[in-house]
Amino acid sequence: MSGPSPQLVELRFKGNRKAYFEWHDAEPLRVTEPVIVEAERGVDLGYVNAIGAIAQQKCDRCRGCALNAEKGEPPAAPRPPEPTRRVVRRASTGERRTHE
Repeated sequence: MSGPSPQLVELRFKGNRKAYFEWHDAEPLRVTEPVIVEAERGVDLGYVNAIGAIAQQKCDRCRGCALNAEKGEPPAAPRPPEPTRRVVRRASTGERRTHE
């Protein structure tokens, strides 16, 4: 038996950058919750901006990442598709302080 299906989340980072990630834990994330994700050079801290159906609607409009490339839809902008990325864990109090 497989675990729960991943929850799609939109995360907000410094500079109002947003990106989509998958959360594979059974306990759902909450909006504004700080989380740690894998980044190009280590890890990054982001805040949950949208979850589930709302995140999926926003993601469907974006069409610039691997999630929509897998659906056979062309990217909205001429940028290479991003790999499907995962939220690593909820951010600890120490990680939030360091980030601030």
